[in-house]
Amino acid sequence: MLRREPTTIKLAPEDVKDFYREQTYNTISGSSNPLDGNSNSSDISASPGFGGLNQNLNGSSQSQQGQSIKERIIAMPESQIDSKPRRSTRASHRTVSYVEDSDDNDDIQEFSNDDVPFEEPSKKKRKLPRSQKKTTKRRQRKEPSNIDNIEDFKENHIFQALSSDDTAINDLASSWLEEFNEGNKHEALKDLVNFVLRSCGCTSQLEEHDVINAESAQETIAEVQILFENQTYHENPLAVTAKNSKRVEWVDFKKRALDFVDQLLRVANANGILYENDELVEMLLAWLGAISTSNLRPLRLASTLFCLQMETTLCRIVVNLTKSVDRFQRQLDTEEKKLEGLKGSKSRVSDKKIEAMKQKIAQMEENIVVYKEQKKYLETFLKDIFNSIFAHRYRDIDPTIRQECIRNLCSWINELPEFFFESIYIRYFGWLLTDQDASVRTEVLKQLLKLYRMPNIATALRQFTGHFKSKLIQMVIYETDFHARMNCLSVLTEIAKKGFLEDDESIKVTSLIFVDSEDLIYQRGGIKAAASKFKQELATFISVIENETYTAYIESHNAVIVSSEELVSLDLKEMILFRFMIQLLRQSYEYYETNYQSSKPKKLQENIKIEKIASASECLYSLPRYNKKNTSLELIVNYLLFDLSSITLLDSELKSQIELKFLDIMYLFNFLYGATKIYSEGSSNNLFRYLFPRSKSTQKNNDNEDLYIAQEQKDREFYLSHLIAKLPQLVENHKKNQGIAISIALTNCLLENDMFKSTNQLSAMNKVAALLIKTFKEADLNYIDPIADLSTYIQSVNYQYMKFFASLPTESMEINLKVEELNEECSKKMEAELSYDSIHPLTKAILLMNKNNSKLLKSVASLIKPICEKAETLVNQNDDPITTASMLFQFFTTFISETLEITISKFIVLSESDYDEIYALDLLSTLLSNLKPIIKSLIKFLSPIESPSKKINLQLIYAAATCYADIIGSVNYMKAYFDTPTYSHINSTISRFLEDEISTDASFSTQRLLLKVFLIKEYQLAQAKEVELDREVTEDVNFGHYKIVDEYKSDDDEQIMIRDLESSLCVFTVKLLMLYKVGVLDEEIYKRLSLNAGRLSELMVNLFNIANDTEKEQVVEKEASNSKKRTSTAAVLDDEVDENQLDFNNSDNDNEGDEEGIDPDQSLILEF
Repeated sequence: MLRREPTTIKLAPEDVKDFYREQTYNTISGSSNPLDGNSNSSDISASPGFGGLNQNLNGSSQSQQGQSIKERIIAMPESQIDSKPRRSTRASHRTVSYVEDSDDNDDIQEFSNDDVPFEEPSKKKRKLPRSQKKTTKRRQRKEPSNIDNIEDFKENHIFQALSSDDTAINDLASSWLEEFNEGNKHEALKDLVNFVLRSCGCTSQLEEHDVINAESAQETIAEVQILFENQTYHENPLAVTAKNSKRVEWVDFKKRALDFVDQLLRVANANGILYENDELVEMLLAWLGAISTSNLRPLRLASTLFCLQMETTLCRIVVNLTKSVDRFQRQLDTEEKKLEGLKGSKSRVSDKKIEAMKQKIAQMEENIVVYKEQKKYLETFLKDIFNSIFAHRYRDIDPTIRQECIRNLCSWINELPEFFFESIYIRYFGWLLTDQDASVRTEVLKQLLKLYRMPNIATALRQFTGHFKSKLIQMVIYETDFHARMNCLSVLTEIAKKGFLEDDESIKVTSLIFVDSEDLIYQRGGIKAAASKFKQELATFISVIENETYTAYIESHNAVIVSSEELVSLDLKEMILFRFMIQLLRQSYEYYETNYQSSKPKKLQENIKIEKIASASECLYSLPRYNKKNTSLELIVNYLLFDLSSITLLDSELKSQIELKFLDIMYLFNFLYGATKIYSEGSSNNLFRYLFPRSKSTQKNNDNEDLYIAQEQKDREFYLSHLIAKLPQLVENHKKNQGIAISIALTNCLLENDMFKSTNQLSAMNKVAALLIKTFKEADLNYIDPIADLSTYIQSVNYQYMKFFASLPTESMEINLKVEELNEECSKKMEAELSYDSIHPLTKAILLMNKNNSKLLKSVASLIKPICEKAETLVNQNDDPITTASMLFQFFTTFISETLEITISKFIVLSESDYDEIYALDLLSTLLSNLKPIIKSLIKFLSPIESPSKKINLQLIYAAATCYADIIGSVNYMKAYFDTPTYSHINSTISRFLEDEISTDASFSTQRLLLKVFLIKEYQLAQAKEVELDREVTEDVNFGHYKIVDEYKSDDDEQIMIRDLESSLCVFTVKLLMLYKVGVLDEEIYKRLSLNAGRLSELMVNLFNIANDTEKEQVVEKEASNSKKRTSTAAVLDDEVDENQLDFNNSDNDNEGDEEGIDPDQSLILEF
């Protein structure tokens, strides 16, 4: 009959009620077990098991099948049972901590790891006496290695049935229930327990007498565990997938096994057995609970899965009972109203009809009472299963079990919120947020995300959110696992949608969109696509926060907005939306600068402010809310150009809301730059597909791919044409403020992707170019050293101008004329300033010099000699000699580099016609005549280092030495480029000219000057690292003048100082190695350079290893090339091939493997 007060499951400790305290969210603290100290081996802090037995279990015989588990263990040889249990050595050194985020205390609950992982024991070879070795081998051959080889093994019929896809699970469950209820319940129970054991791979089976006494279940399962550990063959059917097993019949076994448990309770509910037979659920829980306390993970996993499934099924049954109660209650209310109507009616109504209706009502009331009692009865089981299984297993040492627990808890809340949507259940999500396993944290967040997306449940999570949202915010900032971090951000997005976040909390998350690879909190180790996906989700979060503010404003000012729409030509609501968005973007960047930005200067272009804001803007613009089906681009342009001062009748509060302040304009202009990048880059930009999404049918149909790409090209050109048409006006409006850098960056983006030509907007390009060139003329630009201060340089307008002049098309006559005028003005200003011993105009000359501006090179060539003559005076008399010298040396380097590139291109053309050596020498004299005074000037700057008694400006000497190495290396690169049979005549001419006229080989004295610079840099690094160096007798340097305590050493950050010193030394070493490779430095200098490499740093060792490897490769290549030449020559002589063909073949062989004209000799340079 129906049990009204079910007995408590004995597996739960006596003080289980203490665990479920009345407080809403309490912290697990004190004892490692929140229940008490009497927990069994099912907990992480459980007693040790019998793990790691080295002997294997022989196949069980037919006689053993009749013995009890205890008798079988007693009958086992002593060698097969350890005298005392031992822990898993792999797990014993680790503790698992679960920390609840609590404002009251920071208690941590730690659990010792007594779990024995399910793995085959490691086989250690032991030396045995000779007399035993042969016997041992014989015994090992007899041990079964597969379940099919176990003698007289009788398979469990439930397991066997569920191993097949054709089994009718409902019939199987009905058959088992019939045997349990009407036949031998212990025989049925034995079969079910054996099924659980077989489901996790255990071949040891129980007999009927083993399951008669439920109170000895734990002892019996402990004995089974011993046999299971000594089992030879292990394969867990519940863990089998299509990828990890050859047993095809077990691929879907887990699903069928759980379906069987589900059907077992459903059929029992339908037949009434669930309520009539008190022992059914109690006996199942007694044995499954005992198995769940095992030290072996497969046993715990199997029992936990089945118990969790029982809870899930019971939830669904309770839901159906609730629906039945509600249905009968509605019917009862209807019938009672009918009865009252009949009683009040004046017409004659037979007593029989009234009596029949009363009986019907009574029957309904009885049904309601029965259903309510059944519901209450099942709810006691729900509590029992939760208390005895979930409350222990949610903190199991196995992360898979913890994941299963939290996954099922979310399912229960969804199925039966009236029961499980309570603080005592929801708090488990918060407790597992700090799980040490990333997969568990990810699973918790996935399930939380489901809860927050449930419309009827999400609002009721306010109390949980208030308690744990600070932990979620910490996780989204510092979480190292990408999947956990992404799901955490999704959860916070849902929380933001419900309005549960304060402004100071949301800004911590929105500002993460600006975190880059050079910041300390940047999560490294993932792929670039993952970082992009995270940034996309952040953009969604920002849109949610902005939408909350926007909606509140629109609702409170809607009447004013509607009445003012006729006064403004633009959409007022869209203007308000973008104003709120850029304000949030600005506030987020300010918070980022204060709290997340690294104190170190940025060295990557994509991490400068303009590009960071543009990158965030790209993600935001890809959202439908901000692109409005690509119509927002034109609106933003019009908003930036909109003159609000002409509108006088507009409401003052509304006017202040849409009026753009200076910073608002800068951020909106930057936002426009980001949106433009998506359109300009097209399909190469990952966000382009969000602006022009393809339908699923289009994605599958590759036949029309070309047509679709062509249509995308037309669409993006159409939208960009509106921007480009108004770009001159935008540039005009922002040419005198900080917006000039954004204007140039936006123009460069369009130029680099050839969008002016694609949109047929060349006239707009000419106007924009003229405006920027005019602005460049009027600008007073300060020199920024791109090497010494890279961060400042890439964030400056100088960098944007440099890219602009390099991107200008050469085919536009109008632009060419403007550039020529600029060149002439620049050279005249340089000449005029030089007479006053000033070289300030060199800043603009450096930015203008590029491969497309050969005319400027020709103009300034005449000024090289007078500049070199005054070089020392120009530097020494300046207030900032280092900056002046850096500007002068960069001018030299840029001039020579561009000149050599022009020289190479001209000689390639010359080689294709009749070669005239006299003309070639004249051409070299014209192009390279300034090389000699530059080299001479640089050597003068190096000469002060000759005096060992005088302290010098090392920064100045180092800059000169670096410039000298770069120029000499570039010249020798040109020689190497023509060092092929095809250009042998050109190489001969160039080599002779350089030897006679320029003298590019470093003299002995010059080599010693370079070596002294190296020795000083080496000494400073060694002093910082406190390393003793080997010295040579010939070293004539007073190192006492260059101690780092005077110039470099900083007590605040010594590691940064060491890193900078090491980087500086390595860069200079690479340049010297390059000179050595091209024959400029002697072997003696090279040996000294490598003398202390091993003592200074691993990087220095790698440099010399690469140099040596490259040298060996070149020797091999040269020998192979000579061999090929000899073979080719013999073949040509035999086949009487003409001489021109021979040259052609040799040229092909010698240039094989070159990339874009880069000689293999430059491999060391390219490496660094």
